[in-house]
Amino acid sequence: MADPNDYTDPTLLETLRDTGAPRILTTRTDGTTVYVALGDAGELVEVDITGGA
Repeated sequence: MADPNDYTDPTLLETLRDTGAPRILTTRTDGTTVYVALGDAGELVEVDITGGA
């Protein structure tokens, strides 16, 4: 589970819930660009879409 406070966009959870988007490209507060999605329990999770290590 990802902490919503770790991202520059404070509305990620609401946006994912309201739009039904499968994932959103966003930026962590440390400058790293990542995809986030809703987990099974409605929590924010980071998604690895690279398909590898």
